[in-house]
Amino acid sequence: MGDIIEGTKPTLDDLWAGDEDQKPQTPPVSPPRSPSFKHEHKSSFPGSTSPPPASPIGEEDLKPRTARASSSTSKVKSRKASPEEFKPVLIDDLPTAWDEAHETFEALEKCVYERKDIGLSKENDEMMVCECVYNRHDPDADPCGPDSDCINRALYIECIAGECRAGKHCHNQQFSKRQYANVDVVLTEKKGYGLRASSTIPANTLIYEYIGEVVAEKTFRKRMQQYADEGIRHFYFMMLQKEEYIDATKKGGIGRFANHSCNPNCEVQKWVVGRRLRMGIFTKRDVIKGEEITFNYNVDRYGHDAQTCYCGEPNCVGTIGGKTQTDIGTMNDLFLDALGITDEVEAMGMKGSKKKKSRQLDEDFVPILRPISAHEVQKVAAAIRQSMENKKMMSRLLQRIQMTDDGAMHRQLMRMHGFSLMYMVLTELADDNEIVLLALESMNKWKLQIRNKIEDSKIEEPVKALSQSGDEKICGLAKQLIEYWSTLELSYKIPRVSKIASLDADDEAGTQTIAEANVVSAARRPDAWENTQEIQIDIAPVRPRTLPVSRPRPPPPPPPLPVKKPALNSMSSTDRLKLDAIIAMAEQTVQAQAAAAAVEATASPQAGSSRSGSRPAEDEERRKRQKRTHMTEEELAEQKERRLRKLIGAVVVKSMNKYKDMMEHDTFKKYARECTDTLVKKEKKRNPSYQDVKHPSLSDDKKAKIKSFTKDYTHKILKHLKEKGKLRNPKSSSSLRTNSNDPRQAASSSTNGDTPSISTTPSQGAIQRLRDGELVDDIFGADEDMVMDLDEDTPEMQNDHPAPPSVPPATPPLPPVHVEVVDNVSTPTSQWET
Repeated sequence: MGDIIEGTKPTLDDLWAGDEDQKPQTPPVSPPRSPSFKHEHKSSFPGSTSPPPASPIGEEDLKPRTARASSSTSKVKSRKASPEEFKPVLIDDLPTAWDEAHETFEALEKCVYERKDIGLSKENDEMMVCECVYNRHDPDADPCGPDSDCINRALYIECIAGECRAGKHCHNQQFSKRQYANVDVVLTEKKGYGLRASSTIPANTLIYEYIGEVVAEKTFRKRMQQYADEGIRHFYFMMLQKEEYIDATKKGGIGRFANHSCNPNCEVQKWVVGRRLRMGIFTKRDVIKGEEITFNYNVDRYGHDAQTCYCGEPNCVGTIGGKTQTDIGTMNDLFLDALGITDEVEAMGMKGSKKKKSRQLDEDFVPILRPISAHEVQKVAAAIRQSMENKKMMSRLLQRIQMTDDGAMHRQLMRMHGFSLMYMVLTELADDNEIVLLALESMNKWKLQIRNKIEDSKIEEPVKALSQSGDEKICGLAKQLIEYWSTLELSYKIPRVSKIASLDADDEAGTQTIAEANVVSAARRPDAWENTQEIQIDIAPVRPRTLPVSRPRPPPPPPPLPVKKPALNSMSSTDRLKLDAIIAMAEQTVQAQAAAAAVEATASPQAGSSRSGSRPAEDEERRKRQKRTHMTEEELAEQKERRLRKLIGAVVVKSMNKYKDMMEHDTFKKYARECTDTLVKKEKKRNPSYQDVKHPSLSDDKKAKIKSFTKDYTHKILKHLKEKGKLRNPKSSSSLRTNSNDPRQAASSSTNGDTPSISTTPSQGAIQRLRDGELVDDIFGADEDMVMDLDEDTPEMQNDHPAPPSVPPATPPLPPVHVEVVDNVSTPTSQWET
């Protein structure tokens, strides 16, 4: 990336000169002689402030241009032959420099936002569904792929997992699945760090998402001046949409290292992913191994003054920056194809070079617009979606649609969500009467049989608003459209469960603000570059597996209970052991139940004295409940916050428990409390209604988010302790000693994995939950009020004088057990004799 050219220090006025409604001055024909570069804007029409006419071109305007085009036929052939001789420059001799490059910024896995209400797309839900299906009988099926006829892919909209009818075979989820190309980070000679293809990359492949901090225009201007004052030489701003920018200067992904070229092999595309608008670097052609990844900064990149370009291409214009959206030399190929002027631009060499300036759309080059043909429909629709910030381009595209009278083209435009596109135009550019008029005239030609598309696109809302417009022509066309649409009938379709309904909730849960990201900020590499071996060995070692505890052979059955034993002559020794174990366990169960019944029968005469002795405890509980009913609002709020804190703390402690042996006990308690306090603050801010819930609880989705947050937080703490030299070696044998010395676990184990066991002891999971609960009480304290409130909902607590506890009837002893031996001893069956 180029450096700022020496000269006067840039000021904010220099960085942000002009306004979008003003037109830049046409640059001089001769190459720039001064190393400095400064924007100067003035009207292109002296003595008039009105915009250039948008009507079709007159005959006088076409004569000289047609003559020039026809007189240069010989030159056209020579220019078209030059691309065949193009050979890409390889940089496979440069060593990789990821470690050095990683020190220059903080890596982010996905974009973070200044506010959650920025970065949102303007598309309707109707535009999120394509028509692709998977044909399992077609071995070459590529649903939603680059060569398919997928509407979503054509409009740069990513399919939604669970909504696309192609299912798991959908090939249009690159952003969501992070399907990035295989590239290396290298250090170039003059351009700083860059990206290099590690293997051959096909055309239309996502290289990497452009990741950074998404900020509003006010913050963007402030940061521009701040970076200029700090002397930062490389700029990493990208315009996401109107008044919203991605800043990858200090935080971002490796896409920030893609360098500029005047003849790039990639381009930046804006895609709709769920509810968000995201940017990615895509290949324009096949990129061979060892080739540098480049795109044209002049299209979407924002920075300081113009910088010297070091791309070395034959068509190099000499500088980076200082270009406008109407500059033919930097215009995206999508717009050239949508206007139908690609061949004309290449034939006349309008993109310019160091020795020849590029043309300006509608200033020194007025394109000849023609009706849309079949192969251009997708390009036009995609260009409209990408031109919401470029009024001049939008006007030209709508002129092509307005002059198209072919009904087949109208149907194709409506299939490409034409009404939804017009809804975006009428809502985003409602202040431009020329654009509004073109949109209404275009829709007036679209004939329908049913009004389903009108309902799905919600186009009727902005059109009704325009029917009250002060412009008579706009008002008349709007009323005419509303009257026509009202005559159409709505066709009923069987509704299906839609994944789109949960998009808002998924976006709210998956979007992180800059402030939230700073809480757990840690310079970590992306997943594809992470040294996971270091984390597994030094930070989170795998707990050793518990060895099975040997168990002695059960004793033979006692004589008091006769049991019919089958003949065992034909049984093997292993089968005999299994059968003996089943019989012994059944007899032990019968004896235990008989003993429990005898104890209960003995204790029944003393039930009255027990009830009278429990009266003080019941009075104490009643006094606590009365105190609870007389609490002030502040005390109630404090109690509910304490409950929420303990609920979240339980999940935090359980997530951090695996790292407990790697730090002191007091240190563990300290950081568990800090992590819990941070999460409680977030929950109180996001969900203030928790105070209205009597018994708060956490959903599975929220628990998963808490676990993810706790994991990142713990890794950061362990890294900090390791740097301080306070990280303890985990006692890998502690769990083994605990398990081997635990008589309850030994009682529930067996010598053979196929031997079924009958045990009344708690499982290992129950024991661990008991220990976690004790640790939570140790850190956050026991909450007796929470238990008391839960008891209030039981029938026994409905009255002031609860009923005395009833004594359960004695369980009669079970009859003897008869075991039937079958051929398959691994699954024995037992039946009770009556």
